[in-house]
Amino acid sequence: MGLGEHKPEDFNKEIEECLSPFTNEDTEKAAIFDNQGTWKKLRYKKVPLIPVLVILVLLILAIVAAAVLRSEETPTTGKEKCVYKYAECMEDWIHYKDKCYYLSKDIDTWNNSQNFCQFYNSSLVIIDSEKELGVLNHYRCDVNYWIGLSRVENGWVWTNKTPYSETIFKIERLEITPGHSEHVFLNHEGVKSGSGEDLNKWICYKKME
Repeated sequence: MGLGEHKPEDFNKEIEECLSPFTNEDTEKAAIFDNQGTWKKLRYKKVPLIPVLVILVLLILAIVAAAVLRSEETPTTGKEKCVYKYAECMEDWIHYKDKCYYLSKDIDTWNNSQNFCQFYNSSLVIIDSEKELGVLNHYRCDVNYWIGLSRVENGWVWTNKTPYSETIFKIERLEITPGHSEHVFLNHEGVKSGSGEDLNKWICYKKME
C-alpha cells in the first residue's frame, strides 16, 4: 500500500468517530463556549447614557415634587400641621387660612402681651371656629396662652369689641384677686379665665393682606 493510503478499516473508523453522538462532556464545553461568546457581546455592547440620565433626573424631580405637595397640605383639624413662613406672614409666624399667628416663647401679663402684639400691627388672637381652636391647641403643647378675650360688666368681649356668648367653647372661670381684670387663656384642660396679672405665654394674630 502506497504512502498516504489508508486501509478500508481505518477509513470506516474515522467515519464512525465523526458521526458519533455528542457526549455530556462535549455538550458542557459547547455551552461554556456559547456563554462566553454571549458575555463578550454583552460586555462590549454600548448602552446609550443620555436616555438613562434623563430617566434618573425625571425620577428625582417626581420624588421632590411629591415631598413639596405633601408639606403644603392645608390643615382642617387640630392634628394636622400648618404651613410655615408663607410670603404673607412674617418669619416665625404660622399660617392658617387667612390668618397669621405668633406663639410667644416668653411669658407676661395679659396687657403686656396685647401691647407686644400691637407693636407688630396685630392683636391677641380672636378665635372664629372650633377648627381654628383645634389648630392652636395643636401648637400650644400643654402650655397656657393668653387669647384676646376679656370679661367686662356685660359679659365676654374680644379685643375688637365683638361680644362672645360661648358658642365655640365654654370658659371655666377661676377665682381671681378682687380688683384684677379677668382675661381668657388656653389651657391643656380647656379654656379658662384668670387674673390679667398672671404670667402666661400669648398668641398674636393678624389677617393676611
